[in-house]
Amino acid sequence: MEPSRSMLLAMVALIAVGAAACGHRLKPPAGRTAVLVFPDRDSLIKLTQMNKDNPDAIAGLGEAATGRPIVGGTHVKVLSHDDRTAEIVVTRGPYQGLHGFVAKLDVD
Repeated sequence: MEPSRSMLLAMVALIAVGAAACGHRLKPPAGRTAVLVFPDRDSLIKLTQMNKDNPDAIAGLGEAATGRPIVGGTHVKVLSHDDRTAEIVVTRGPYQGLHGFVAKLDVD
């Protein structure tokens, strides 16, 4: 018994929808439109701690020290994570292929 063409199309559609739903997205903090992606875990942790200690100290460090802003909702793949950080790769959009680290709370 061969499956009908419409049944095959329905199965393909379900697989496509399921695959699209399996990804993660960047979720910016409240009041922000972008998530900062850092080149390495140590920079993320160091700057997060500096921000907690003295928020004004980061203002003069420049963009290179504070990470690259990526628009919230951007599709990413989580490569690894711990209790505070997540290692990600951007999977769609203009920054596709960008590898970096974000706060774990910034990934949905």
